[in-house]
Amino acid sequence: MKNKLQGLKYLIKKAKFDWVNDNITPKNFPDKHIRGKVELIHLHKGISSEDAIKEMYEKGYIPANILELVQFSIDNPEKQREFPIVALGSVWQCPNGYRLVTCLYRGVSERSLDLAWFGGGWGSSYRFAACRKETYDERLKERILDRVEDRDALFLRISELETFRKKVESMLII
Repeated sequence: MKNKLQGLKYLIKKAKFDWVNDNITPKNFPDKHIRGKVELIHLHKGISSEDAIKEMYEKGYIPANILELVQFSIDNPEKQREFPIVALGSVWQCPNGYRLVTCLYRGVSERSLDLAWFGGGWGSSYRFAACRKETYDERLKERILDRVEDRDALFLRISELETFRKKVESMLII
């Protein structure tokens, strides 16, 4: 992703929203990476946040974080005029204890980035921003392997640990 290392403030400025909730700050939403390309999931029913996340996982997706949501808005600036879009992957607990997530909303003539209550549930018109889970898993593996200087030693150690695990499991089965 071209904006992988760009911060939240930069992405919000680039998105050219007409209005942004003042509580949407890097301090409240400290996400650091864009994990993949956002796809919109439409569940066609009213649903809780927890159940929406569960259905996304069952379909092979993970909820998008705030950086991914804002990048989606940059790439698709008119999409939020069609329906509200929520990112359940970044949650901020505000001082009164409510957990809030970021949403792309539309007004009569404006595009906004706002907060909505995680526990409030979502109507059937909402779309959920999500990234494919396997894409994220592969990128995570690549990032880990990029940090390893001696890959052969790593794979040898993994093999040794697998052998040890099997030996322990066989001793526990009587």
